[in-house]
Amino acid sequence: MNQTKGRVQVVGWAIDRDRPSTALRVRVMVDGVRLVTLTADKKRSDVAQRYQLGAKHGYKTLLTLSTGSHRVCTKALNVGKSGRNKQLGCRSITVTDQVPFGNLDNVSVGAQNAIVSGWAIDPDRPGTATKVHVYVDGVHNVSGVAGRSRPDVAMVHQRGPNHGFRIETSRLTVGTHRVCAYAINAGPGKTNAGLGCDDVSVVDSVPFGNLEAVTRSGSAVRVSGWAIDADRPGRALSIHVYVNGRLIEKATAGQRRVDVGRVHALGSNHGFNIVTPAVGAGIKDVCVYAINAGPGHVNQKLGCRRVIF
Repeated sequence: MNQTKGRVQVVGWAIDRDRPSTALRVRVMVDGVRLVTLTADKKRSDVAQRYQLGAKHGYKTLLTLSTGSHRVCTKALNVGKSGRNKQLGCRSITVTDQVPFGNLDNVSVGAQNAIVSGWAIDPDRPGTATKVHVYVDGVHNVSGVAGRSRPDVAMVHQRGPNHGFRIETSRLTVGTHRVCAYAINAGPGKTNAGLGCDDVSVVDSVPFGNLEAVTRSGSAVRVSGWAIDADRPGRALSIHVYVNGRLIEKATAGQRRVDVGRVHALGSNHGFNIVTPAVGAGIKDVCVYAINAGPGHVNQKLGCRRVIF
């Protein structure tokens, strides 16, 4: 009986001399409770050589037991009408809690979240991707698995290459947050492993841009320019146009502006050219705002102009 990687391997053999061609049934008991019944039909050349009653009398099984001390016993079940079951032996064994291990390598800030990366291994399940839970400010935020290729980890720990993780949290509010990662125990025992924590700050990245022109277009107003939110450079920003303090038009900054893309390296589709509904006669104060698409709620005033109709 061997203990390996937090589990217990039970190995033995059993023969009924009255019926040597019959594969006996073997009952495995743990702490006095029947756990499994096996068939002793595995090849055992050593037994065959010694007893000359055939080779297929071996049994073997792997038990997953809870952490702590256990008494494991095996019993051969009698196959005839006479005779009794035969106790084959008992062993006392202690199953230890093999805690997962690993490391939180990095926590970076994405557009509206944290990106958590590192590696984790459970010695009881080295061929299985270990579950990883990410907590933000002490509250469970997201779960993932450590199943990405990490040749560097494999070289050091010799437990296979696929133990890396890269997990993105859900949306975070503006401010400082404590991010922690835990490897979840997959084997015997209930002890999870803290992989590390890091503090990250989510800032309100305000949109930026330029109001280039405000002109009359018949009885309406035409506004043009460009706007970008660095948190969402691939998204056409929402643009709001106000006339005399009243919202009159909503549109997006999605027109191609190669010059803007060349300068800011955040894509080229950030231009706008918007014509409002008719505004009537008189003096009109026109203001244009880029609406924040990332964390925070601060919109950016691109500028104001006065137009007289």
